[in-house]
Amino acid sequence: MIEGQALTQEQETVLRETLAALRTIRHGSVHLIIQDGRVVQIETVEKLRVPQKIPCM
Repeated sequence: MIEGQALTQEQETVLRETLAALRTIRHGSVHLIIQDGRVVQIETVEKLRVPQKIPCM
């Protein structure tokens, strides 16, 4: 619910997809692209962390 109102189908879809992106990403970011007050795109940027055992010089 948003401010006492039921969510629309579109809002539920955006929330579901955003939560899915947040749950699956380990390192990185999730970007919501908004146009005219509506989410039109969800982007995820995944970072791969490579452990370093030997210091680089």
